[in-house]
Amino acid sequence: MDLDSRDRPDLSRAFLDRYRERCDPHLPHKLLNFYLGYRAFVKAKVQAWIAADKTVSSTQKQFAAKQSRGLFDLAVRYALRRQALLLVFCGVSGSGKSTLAGELSRRLHCRHIATDLVRDEIVPRGTPPEERYAPAVSARVYETLYSRAAEVLSGKIENHDPELRAVILDGTFTSAFSRRSAVQTAQQNGAHALLVCLAVLPGQPLAGLYLAGLLPEVHAGLALVLALLLAPLWCAAPG
Repeated sequence: MDLDSRDRPDLSRAFLDRYRERCDPHLPHKLLNFYLGYRAFVKAKVQAWIAADKTVSSTQKQFAAKQSRGLFDLAVRYALRRQALLLVFCGVSGSGKSTLAGELSRRLHCRHIATDLVRDEIVPRGTPPEERYAPAVSARVYETLYSRAAEVLSGKIENHDPELRAVILDGTFTSAFSRRSAVQTAQQNGAHALLVCLAVLPGQPLAGLYLAGLLPEVHAGLALVLALLLAPLWCAAPG
């Protein structure tokens, strides 16, 4: 855990592989990840207490707060290891979905695939809108999105953490067909799927954040973990 928290997953894997080889070859990965997450959470909580201590200097508080955030994020990554997860961020343009998706991708160390960037690859910016957003182009953009997501969910393409098979899709997903296609992509790769919808409500200055399971078997605990991680990110999002 300490090696992972210092961004050395290579050394962490080598150490744990040697431990399993010498001490317990049959140690379940889920049990190991549970204790890694438990240790990260406890250390994060201690750092959070230090950051809130009025007797601590401002410099130490800032350092403790940074350590706490990093360790809490690490605990979440341990919880998500070895289970394929598709996160679908949807909402109207300007609702903040890309900002939130990008920040979550950075903190989870997983891939973020956005329709805007895929569209740039297919039709360069500056192309007349009627061509750039033509139905055939949009269909190709979403097909590419699902194809790249499948490569991560199946393990063909690794995340920064090779044991994390999570990927974030970012687009409007206004049609039911586009959302059903995301579900099919998850199902075909044995993944959980979760919809993160940012909706702008009349008279509200900020978009509302909603979580919904796209597949009925989504574990309630998984949704809760992600909700706890998303909420402070959304509240801190600019604009």
